[in-house]
Amino acid sequence: METFFGVSQLPRPLKASVVTIGNFDGLHLGHRQIIHRLLAGAKSLGVPSVVFTFDPHPVQVLYPERAMAKLFDLEDLQEQLEGLGVDYLIVQPFSKEFAALEPETFIRQWVVLPCGLKKLLVGYDFGFGSQRSGNLSLLAQLGQEMGFDLEVVSALELDGMAISSSRIRKALAAGEMHLVARLLGRPFSLRGTVQRGEGRGRGIGFPTANLKVTSQSLPQSGVYICRAWLGSQNYPAVTNVGTNPTFSSADKGSAPRLKVESHFWSMGQGQDLYGQQVRLEFLHRLRGEQKFSSAEDLSLAIARDLDQAKSWWQEQGAKPH
Repeated sequence: METFFGVSQLPRPLKASVVTIGNFDGLHLGHRQIIHRLLAGAKSLGVPSVVFTFDPHPVQVLYPERAMAKLFDLEDLQEQLEGLGVDYLIVQPFSKEFAALEPETFIRQWVVLPCGLKKLLVGYDFGFGSQRSGNLSLLAQLGQEMGFDLEVVSALELDGMAISSSRIRKALAAGEMHLVARLLGRPFSLRGTVQRGEGRGRGIGFPTANLKVTSQSLPQSGVYICRAWLGSQNYPAVTNVGTNPTFSSADKGSAPRLKVESHFWSMGQGQDLYGQQVRLEFLHRLRGEQKFSSAEDLSLAIARDLDQAKSWWQEQGAKPH
């Protein structure tokens, strides 16, 4: 798969293609339904498949007060789409100026002409152009005028409700990792680089890897069973997402900062992880984050968490390695 950061980066206009347009935040099962239809359409016409998306997410540009974080980073979207067999990914830089484009201008100048558009697939709730004034009816009309077919993909439902990025965010904020995985079609994961912490975990007998996470959404604060990936190797882990309230009072003059700290119990103690990239898959929530009266009480709680995690792996019949 080739990735272009904006249609201006295409070396030349495509002769023909089948395109889908959307944010594809999380590339959940509903999105994957669209991608599968995209690939089928491209195969039937014998032309390349194109995914057209935006960065930053339009909500982050138009409504910054919402402080919305994406479910997954762009690197994950690239990996997922390449794995599915998409030919081209166009990541169009999004700005207020771009958002002000008239619907007809956007479709003609940014999609039809550069992509050689033969067929366009969109979701049932697709809106485009200034103030999202472009709707499906207008898109069908533009297809007739500009010579491309339109296919609208219906919502995919789970438990009687449409699968959507907003639904996944709500489940993530509630720590409902099993529901999140069902909606995504895969476990939720975070990607980050291991950085030096304050050494408190090692001091109480449970050394942790402190992850510097990108601007992804985080699960509800608490303790989770995870699978940690370092390259092609994976390890079972217990991860705390939160502010470390047992020690936060020691951070004078600063508000508690949300941290992601993982203990890999089966990894050799001497392994240096600083600077390495880790991907954490969140599999199960053990409990909420708690403030303990002492480091000793915290150590005992972590030991209980570790015992529960080991039992969970055994119950799953899963081998983390």
